[in-house]
Amino acid sequence: MFSNLFSNWLFLAVIILTSALTILFVEHAGEMMRVAPLSAEKHASCIVTGATVLIIATIFKLTPAHWVDKLPMVIDENKAIDPKDPIMAQYLAQS
Repeated sequence: MFSNLFSNWLFLAVIILTSALTILFVEHAGEMMRVAPLSAEKHASCIVTGATVLIIATIFKLTPAHWVDKLPMVIDENKAIDPKDPIMAQYLAQS
């Protein structure tokens, strides 16, 4: 899943640019962006919180299919759709 992750120069450029702009806006454009500067601890906390998505996604991808098949189905999607709901009626009309 993470093989060759850092060999894609476009991916690296987007990550570096996004990170740099985020730090620049938070630290130096606080009044314009209406944010307060963060301490190094808060920046680290944000990075760890954001990275948990990668950890959870990896766990889901590594979960064997036969384990997932044993999980009880909580929501029956066929019964969850109420055609009388105006939003669902528009959706069903489009499909």
